[in-house]
Amino acid sequence: MSEPVIIKCRNCGNEMGEQVSINGVTLFHAGGSLNREQRGWCAQCGTPFHWYVNDAYMTDVISVMQAFRKKNAK
Repeated sequence: MSEPVIIKCRNCGNEMGEQVSINGVTLFHAGGSLNREQRGWCAQCGTPFHWYVNDAYMTDVISVMQAFRKKNAK
């Protein structure tokens, strides 16, 4: 897993989550989830938010999720 990149609201700078790369697959990490796409609103100012990566194949995403679960189960 590479060093995470903090993703902030473009309006107020509130931290929305982080972009991580696991085994070459880029995902959005927030709370307890890893996502290929994230939509919502900033909890601080209400600005709409959309993050996505379009170059990940679902089989790669599934493999990374399984590796992530194994790593955190230890």
